[in-house]
Amino acid sequence: MPAPPHPLLGRFLTDLPARLHQPASDARPLLLDPTGGLRVRHSRVDVVPVQAPPALLLRPDGYVAWAGTPDDTLDDALRTWFGESREP
Repeated sequence: MPAPPHPLLGRFLTDLPARLHQPASDARPLLLDPTGGLRVRHSRVDVVPVQAPPALLLRPDGYVAWAGTPDDTLDDALRTWFGESREP
């Protein structure tokens, strides 16, 4: 049986640190990485180290597309929301 979805999934993240806010014209998906060690090879996503868990994948509009601990579901979420990476 699959785990229940994370409570932040689909929610608008209102309390982003100021350094993460982007002008609308430059907005890109962000993966907030509390481990500082995530290596995501996806050309459309920027990985940003943060202080507190969980890891979060944010759409450019600030909504949480994925939350949790990095596993196979992160790769699935990246493909679902942002397509295949342009990197080999």
